Amino acid sequence: MANGSTLLVKKKMNILNQMKKDDTRRGCVLKAKTTKALYNCVRNPKTGRLTIKCGA
Repeated sequence: MANGSTLLVKKKMNILNQMKKDDTRRGCVLKAKTTKALYNCVRNPKTGRLTIKCGA
């Protein structure tokens, strides 16, 4: 069975690889300690959907 922290790191790397280098949310993604917190970093507050585009 996979370790939870290993899966979180993989999810972070996947999201970071899709973001631009100057995206302001990169710090939030790096600091996230749970998957829920990680997804909240890239969630559009108006629609509730995940988005990779900054400011979308």
